[in-house]
Amino acid sequence: MSSLETSKSDLKQQTPEYRPGHSGVAASASVGASTGRIPVPRLPRRKGRNREGLEAGKRSTRTLLWIVLAAALVIYGFPFVYLVLTSFKTPIDTIAVPPTILPSEWTLENYTSALGRSGVLASMINSVQTAVVSTLLSLVLAVPAAYGITRYKTPSGQVFIMAALVTRMVPPVAIGIPLASMMSAVGLADTPIALAIAHTTISLPLSIWLMASFFEAVPGTWRKRPRLTGAAGSEHSGGWLSPWSPAASQ
Repeated sequence: MSSLETSKSDLKQQTPEYRPGHSGVAASASVGASTGRIPVPRLPRRKGRNREGLEAGKRSTRTLLWIVLAAALVIYGFPFVYLVLTSFKTPIDTIAVPPTILPSEWTLENYTSALGRSGVLASMINSVQTAVVSTLLSLVLAVPAAYGITRYKTPSGQVFIMAALVTRMVPPVAIGIPLASMMSAVGLADTPIALAIAHTTISLPLSIWLMASFFEAVPGTWRKRPRLTGAAGSEHSGGWLSPWSPAASQ
């Protein structure tokens, strides 16, 4: 018995002590000696390094995206900026060779000359009125149509939205004479309202398509949220139908 106890004590002295949380070959050897199983070394985990690598990759991708967007903005926006700066140049600076970006002498003579002509200011007011009325009509007609198509997803709705997009292929000149005849018959000839209706007729199919794409991107939980809070009827449809409204932002 004394020899057996001596061999056990020698084995304990030769075997490294196992400590919880300690990884490596020594810990695996101690576990194998105590349990009789084949020790399997544990590899250290590198979650921190992988996470840092992913974050660095995201930052570099985001930086590259911002550089591309800034370059596209400069390329597409420079002609408009140059036109605005040219409007403040004198006639001599406008035709100077080589051209200059900034005017050598800032002047408002071009604006005073243009606005001083008869009919220019009235034309600008008519254009603003036409744009506002056309935009409002397009929203009033396109939002309910797009909501119905995306909410119920009926086959007739899908056919309708495809037919609405196909009408964009029709040249506006083809409907010019019929529209002029109808506006003349109702007494709206040569009015901003008639022009707004004509613009709405042309832009309405595209407005329906764009609004349908917007409603498709709205999460389904937004549609169920008013119903869960107790809203019903027109309140349910109107609460999320206009995401920019105060009801949807709450």
